[in-house]
Formats: sequence, structure tokens, C-alpha cells
Amino acid sequence: MIMLKNSMLAITAGTLLASCTPVIAYAPARTYKGPVAAPQVAYRIDGHRYFQIVPNENLACDRATLFYVDTEHNIRSIVTSWDRTNYGRLVIDAATDQYLVSPIISMEPGCQTGDRASTMCDIRLRYSVDAGRTWKVTFPPKRTAPHGEVYLTGDSIYFSGKRARLPDLLGGDGAWAAFPLRPQDMRPPLSKPPVDVEPTCDESKTIKIPE
Repeated sequence: MIMLKNSMLAITAGTLLASCTPVIAYAPARTYKGPVAAPQVAYRIDGHRYFQIVPNENLACDRATLFYVDTEHNIRSIVTSWDRTNYGRLVIDAATDQYLVSPIISMEPGCQTGDRASTMCDIRLRYSVDAGRTWKVTFPPKRTAPHGEVYLTGDSIYFSGKRARLPDLLGGDGAWAAFPLRPQDMRPPLSKPPVDVEPTCDESKTIKIPE
């Protein structure tokens, strides 16, 4: 009889506890129904290869998607979101076809600064080892300047005084080796300079929405 009473008390307590547990309701993602800004080329490697910003809203340079396009080989792939992008110098040897790097993304969507800062606020490096068909992501080397120049020739990338081979980047920070860039000519010369040496985005293409 005592065991039955204890069981009933336990069930009642569990029911009361469950009824006091707050229900967390997540607001659905906002559906944008306004005008969408026109796509624009952010960085051109040569006459048929380039990175393209495709806006998702009226904003020309934020809340957009970055695509890689190779018209000669019929390649069009999503690289990453284009938001809070680092407009540092980007030099891709136009003679390189298999290995590619994208503009540096300074902060990922969902980054929260201050007390709630996370790794989403760390810069990311996107790269491809199959001519831009697919893209991988890694962190640049530790203790490097986020606005340093990214320099790619052959399968080697140079960034903020460090050097790595793109096929080795999946190995993490250990793929980077100290490589002082003083003087600058310690980097191998480009076989074919790219059309652009810095990604850009024209903010004037933003569509203004009347308030």
C-alpha cells in the first residue's frame, strides 16, 4: 500500500513538473517578398572564370550568395553566403585551373559578438581542389591578420606570412608553415596575372524600399 502511494506521488509530481516546463517557440524564418537586387561580378580571374554575388533581398552586398562561375567548363557552384565579407586583396594566378580560393569571409551568418561570441565570428577560407566544382572550408592560420593578402599560385596559398598547399588544408592549422614574406619576391611569381586583384561589390545597386 505504501509503495502504491509513493508511485502515485511520483506520477503526480512528474505531471506538475511537466506542466511548469516552459515551451520554447521558435519564430519561423522571415520570408522576404520585396524586390531583389541584380547579381554582379565580385572578382574576375580571367575571361571565363569569376565569382558572382547573387542577392537574396534588395541589398546588393549583404544577405547574398556567392557563386563561382566557369563558362568554358559549364561550372556554376555555390561557394558560401556573402555577408560581412573581408574586402582584402585576392590574387589568383590565372594559369591555375584545378586549385582555387574564394574571397575571405570575415564572419559567418549567426555571428554574435560580445559575451555570446563564438567560432561563427572567426574568419573562414573557402577553397577548391577540383576546379571550382565543389568547395571546402577551413580556418586561416592562427594569429594572422584578417585583412592580409591571399595569394594563390599552383597548389600553394600564401596568407599573412604563412604558406600551405591546398590539398593539405584538411589537416588543420598544421598545414601552414612559417613563411616570412620579407621581401615580397620570396613568393613565386604569377604565370598569368588575374583580371582583378581585389573583390568588390557596388552598394549603389541596392534597391531602396520606401518606408
